[in-house]
Amino acid sequence: MKLADRAYVGAFPSSLDSAGRITMPSKFREQMKRLEHGKWWIGPGLNGNLYLYNRDQFEAMLQRSKSSYEAVDQETHGFFGVNFGLTYETRVDGQGRLLVPPALRELLGVGPKSEVVISGVQMRLELWEKQAWDAHVQQLWSSFGKQATELSAKYAQSGNDSEKGGREDDISAE
Repeated sequence: MKLADRAYVGAFPSSLDSAGRITMPSKFREQMKRLEHGKWWIGPGLNGNLYLYNRDQFEAMLQRSKSSYEAVDQETHGFFGVNFGLTYETRVDGQGRLLVPPALRELLGVGPKSEVVISGVQMRLELWEKQAWDAHVQQLWSSFGKQATELSAKYAQSGNDSEKGGREDDISAE
């Protein structure tokens, strides 16, 4: 299966119900069913948002972080303690809803009836409080072209390095 057939893309509005669940967009639900992504791990993101990982992505993240966690410095252990301590396993129910655990709703700053945005980012999903999403997009939009050009050059260079025996970056391996 091609990467494009597995990638989650687009940003869709939703809201939390009184039980703290969000309704996944139909586009994502269809893809989740096709890819058998019923189970998700939800935890802290890097921009005041939450990341949702399917099983394969969560396994890959655990593998990448394993050697870092085995380090003996206190800061690294503290980071992993908080990161994994605030990561929860959840499922999309038969009605297409996914529970956002109370501790994560509090961190995200949302409650019942709060507006949120669910964004596809390659193989992962992100959950944002709507105003934070809007601000994030506005902040990045002014430099979007510059960032796209720089990333394109970076990946072109890493492709050239791999031909010379260097490390090959895989943009899709997030």
